[in-house]
Amino acid sequence: MHRRIYLIALSTVGLLVSLLVAPATASADGTSIVPTHLPYPSTGTTAIGTGIDGTNQNAQLTETLPAAVARSWRNAPPTCPQSNGMTASTISVTKTFTIVDETGYQCSYVSAYLTTTGALQWRKRYHLAFSATVTDGKVFVLHDLPDTGGSRVDALSARTGGVLWSAQQGISADQRESVGSGLVARSSSVLSAATGKPAFDLGMRFGEHGQTLISGGRLYLAGDGGVQAFDTRGKQVWATRYPAGGYGYSANVNGSMPSLHEGLLYTPGTVTTVFGAKTGRIVRTLPPSATSWAFDGRVGFATTTGTAAVPATGGASGTPAVPATLRAFDLTSGKVLWTRALPLVGGSGQAPSEASAAPVVANGIVWLAHTADSGSPTGILAVDERTGAVRNSIVDACSAGGGTGNLVVAQHRLFVSTGCGVQSYVPSR
Repeated sequence: MHRRIYLIALSTVGLLVSLLVAPATASADGTSIVPTHLPYPSTGTTAIGTGIDGTNQNAQLTETLPAAVARSWRNAPPTCPQSNGMTASTISVTKTFTIVDETGYQCSYVSAYLTTTGALQWRKRYHLAFSATVTDGKVFVLHDLPDTGGSRVDALSARTGGVLWSAQQGISADQRESVGSGLVARSSSVLSAATGKPAFDLGMRFGEHGQTLISGGRLYLAGDGGVQAFDTRGKQVWATRYPAGGYGYSANVNGSMPSLHEGLLYTPGTVTTVFGAKTGRIVRTLPPSATSWAFDGRVGFATTTGTAAVPATGGASGTPAVPATLRAFDLTSGKVLWTRALPLVGGSGQAPSEASAAPVVANGIVWLAHTADSGSPTGILAVDERTGAVRNSIVDACSAGGGTGNLVVAQHRLFVSTGCGVQSYVPSR
């Protein structure tokens, strides 16, 4: 996901930390949010992919990670030539391995680290790997073909990194794969996850581009003008246009992604359109989110983007900066339960810090990574799910560039993408 570059640099880490603890705006019933606390399994939670689980929910995980965390291991591949850092585009965590797609300038690596220590297990280099999706002991790497154009999917062994199969998968602006039900889908192209052979193509009814989500024996294709649902043989089950004024995929290329939560499909666009997953009926619309939504029961968490301040010049009056926000919504009424403003940074506080990854909800805490630009460090917020109050704020030591990958809570650890690779955190007490 390309991020806009601000010209205003971060003046001091101290300013960032002071702004992080600015009070949230809470509604009168904000404390009605009841976090879902589930007993964690003895092996810890396994989190996979950019949406934490197969349905891209970023939802309440069965974890007990507290808000107070301390730095653990960090690892990254060699820096690409002419690149100022390596950013983790996708992070997937299992009990044994943490598998990361790491990207710099004109080169990428897919690396497997021991989840407990960060020790490198294997590494494979690509020209540009868009994403690495892990499931059923395989790593599905979507990467470009610099000489011929188009792209390929490599299926690697998660244990060794060996190539199991490799297949071409057309041309699409979508830089994420969805894997499930024995299928690998990117936009309308669907392959067999076992062999890489073409399974079928989904007929795109609503425009030329789309994002595909596989879940519960259905393939959901969110296109420019509407959404289609298919069974696992490629037969269309339903097709519904977005409401008047709604516009889909192209407005959110590589930003927020479709999510499935409690039988409802949340699709990005100029608004977030909520469909009944079985029927395709439009249930409601919610505000758009700059990143994928996170969920906990009847509450959803979304982000907005900010705008930089415009100084007064000549006879024209300037405009103040507008901060980016993290907001909690009642998913039924659409009411905002609380709002947390992200910091403004720079010598005079003129540039907003933006969410660099979708929020993740675990153990009553909403975790959010954010950064101002490619020259600023990555900030991490732990926000109380019930009230929006900041429980912890961290500024990562790396300042080679802001992270743009996902954030993961798994195995009682926090994993964050920075400009210097993956940084992990463990409970500090």
